[in-house]
Amino acid sequence: MSSVLMKAGRTDLLSFIQYTMPDYQVMPHHRLMASTIQQEIENEGGRLYIGMPPRHGKSETGTIRTIAWHIGRWPQKQVVLLCYGAELASEFSRKIRAIVRDDERYHRVFPSVELDPERAKLLDWKTTAGGGLKALGVQGGITGHGADLMVIDDPHKEGDAESLTTLDLVYDWYVTAARTRLSPGASIIFIMTRWHLQDLAGRLLSVKGSDTWREIVLPALAEENDLLGRKVGEPLWPERFDKVNLLAIKSLNDRYFQALYQNNPRGADDVMFDVDKVKWMSRAPKGPAFWTCDLATARTEEADYSVLARWKYDGKRLYLLQNVRLRDTFSGVRKVLVGLAGKYSSDKIVFPKEVLELLMMKDLRRELGAGRIKSVGMKGDKVQKAIPVSTLVANDRFRALTSEENDLFVKELGLFPQGRFDDCVDAAAVAAHWVGIPREFEFISRGFVNATA
Repeated sequence: MSSVLMKAGRTDLLSFIQYTMPDYQVMPHHRLMASTIQQEIENEGGRLYIGMPPRHGKSETGTIRTIAWHIGRWPQKQVVLLCYGAELASEFSRKIRAIVRDDERYHRVFPSVELDPERAKLLDWKTTAGGGLKALGVQGGITGHGADLMVIDDPHKEGDAESLTTLDLVYDWYVTAARTRLSPGASIIFIMTRWHLQDLAGRLLSVKGSDTWREIVLPALAEENDLLGRKVGEPLWPERFDKVNLLAIKSLNDRYFQALYQNNPRGADDVMFDVDKVKWMSRAPKGPAFWTCDLATARTEEADYSVLARWKYDGKRLYLLQNVRLRDTFSGVRKVLVGLAGKYSSDKIVFPKEVLELLMMKDLRRELGAGRIKSVGMKGDKVQKAIPVSTLVANDRFRALTSEENDLFVKELGLFPQGRFDDCVDAAAVAAHWVGIPREFEFISRGFVNATA
């Protein structure tokens, strides 16, 4: 059996892993990983994302053994490994280099592979055939290094999820530095535990018109339509993490369990807007309407949107009638606003008391008249300002007219506060403050306190 695995290991990743690691406990998810990794490596331009929980063999299988096997099979090709930091990259590189250089079983599978003594740095080493490994932490220098295979293993560390700026930096570095190093026909194997909706996986998998990723998602506890055919709630690796153990982890912090163990960075306690409770209508109610505005003035693809939303309020429910999302300059947004003001000549236009909006108000008052241009003050950060809207949604007091634009608006509410954009949320907050929802809550709160004093 051993000799069979040895011979098969030259062209089969799973056989290579089993032969070079005799004690390796092969589970169904390892078999799936190995087979799909090999398929995407052998598929020119392959793109594979594997989402799975920590401590379930993702790095040993998908990074260490995969890279060692790739170097043995194609010693003339260059592999680039990306991790969240240089320390982790060094650890992986050291293990892979030791296998290629010193492991007897490895040399039985690939007897002709040797390391170049002139290029033997820990993070940058070569074979005598010219291939090898360049390992580095995210945002490290990669200029001058090409990649026939790129392996990304956990590009984020704990704490990144608390900073959108850090998430932006990782994504920008990948796009402008790492991604540009791929050789023609190169494959990418991307393995990680999730941290945030806007982590690298979240962004790359959602970008349209770019790489097309094959996705393998393996949650610790099976969900509906499990790739391995598990029943709902069945553990991924019960011999190592049984259900009782996993539920104990979940009870300590459900948010992190959902992200790290279930590949669902939007955990239950992160949902500020329960958008499933939004009722959709085919016809608007009677009564006066008004517009709210959240402004931004840049045209770039990563810039915030300007959002112009039209509403009605009947004293109980807030109705979203329509909205316009656009990226444009100050003058471009102003032109759109003037056009809407002309079309809906009786609607008031409400702005928050922010610098950019105050400039627009001053400009529009000269053309549309001061009586139509209004402002409202809001206290607190974005989350605090959005609380009145989320409370309306939770209490069946938020409605929306059926339209594609309104569907996008409501979906953004459902992603807040983890979503990349929050401009629709801000426009909704202006509406809630304008119709007096915070004052209503304050009144109810005072009345409750007085009644119980």
